[in-house]
Amino acid sequence: MYLGKIVEASVVDHIYKEPLHPYTQTLVSSIPTVLKEEKRKRIFLEGEIPNPSSTIKGCSFQSRCPFAYDRCKVEQPKLINLDNERMVRCHLYSY
Repeated sequence: MYLGKIVEASVVDHIYKEPLHPYTQTLVSSIPTVLKEEKRKRIFLEGEIPNPSSTIKGCSFQSRCPFAYDRCKVEQPKLINLDNERMVRCHLYSY
């Protein structure tokens, strides 16, 4: 969840091994690992944290997303079903 909206839903293995939403990718990158083969590159977010009490036009994560493009600034993405086990709220996956 980000600012009260589900951004990704799936089974644990999918979320942990291949997160789709940029916010989920950031969260998973922050999980400490013990094994060398599990080392991940840590993702650090930049940008302005939106005020959750204000009305946000477009995607609520767009001000911090490294992949945001023009559509993200004006259109709120819908939570889409990619298959029976994965849902994501991101324009990167809507066609």
